[in-house]
Amino acid sequence: MPGGAVMPGGVPAPVPSAPATMRAVVLTEFGEPDVLRIAEVPVPTPAADEVLVRVHATALNRADLLQRRGFYPNPFPGEHDIPGMEFAGEIVATPSGAATASSPAPSHARATRWKPGDHVMGIVSGGAYAEYLTIPADQAMRTPRSMALADAGAAIEGLAQSQAAIAAKIDDVDAKASRPRKAKVVVRKAADGSYVGERIEG
Repeated sequence: MPGGAVMPGGVPAPVPSAPATMRAVVLTEFGEPDVLRIAEVPVPTPAADEVLVRVHATALNRADLLQRRGFYPNPFPGEHDIPGMEFAGEIVATPSGAATASSPAPSHARATRWKPGDHVMGIVSGGAYAEYLTIPADQAMRTPRSMALADAGAAIEGLAQSQAAIAAKIDDVDAKASRPRKAKVVVRKAADGSYVGERIEG
């Protein structure tokens, strides 16, 4: 259920604590699919304004293919690169509220919005092909009430692109209209990191 796993009888299910290491798909070189490796790497440490998520599902996008081939910036400079840009999972740790030199203290609302066990989904620059990832607390999105995590892990990119297509076309209508008016937009494609929408006069 959204908002946290619940066992029969309404009792919250125990939230697993994060281990020191995790399995992840890593890139040590770029190329065809055979460059992908599964390795044991450290579990990321969340900053003061981030949540730590145990990943239940992820998806394969065109951007992931480009990243594997070295055409996307490496979000993990160093010895390895963890691909994967969309995910759904369960929050393990929430913001501490403590400030650091590089990460200011989050607002009270941001720090208390989530709790361990909440089900979230989101888009990241990389790192979703792993058992755990971190994401800024205000960028995580609660999974829809009727959507399983396995579905949510592959839904967010399309949802975001649909929203972008609608906003772009409505802005186009407003810019060309002499006065505000209603507009209808049909989104014909919203996947693979791109979108196609068309305006219907209204």
